[in-house]
Amino acid sequence: LTALRSFDSFFELLYRRSIVTNSSEALCKDFLLFPQGGAYLLLASQTPALDPTRAAQAHVNIPPSEVPGAPYAECTTLHLVRLSDGTKLDELRFTQDFLHLHNNSAAS
Repeated sequence: LTALRSFDSFFELLYRRSIVTNSSEALCKDFLLFPQGGAYLLLASQTPALDPTRAAQAHVNIPPSEVPGAPYAECTTLHLVRLSDGTKLDELRFTQDFLHLHNNSAAS
């Protein structure tokens, strides 16, 4: 409870927006970029990643990969949000692929 009060004392809620529109995706909590000097937020969401070996054992069909054993995600979406007013400006969707989002690894 003390941590919550501390957070609230530093930040004020300005906007509440639904960013992820695909119900099978979840917002990636450790992927966030601030392009254009912090004027925008680049967020990511992704369906749960599947390990090909476990998917085969569970009889889940996934497309063959160019890299044997590489994880697979049905969908990964990048979301561009304007920070000044909280408007979602665009999204870019990658299907039947895997982007490693942890700690912004998929971005350069």
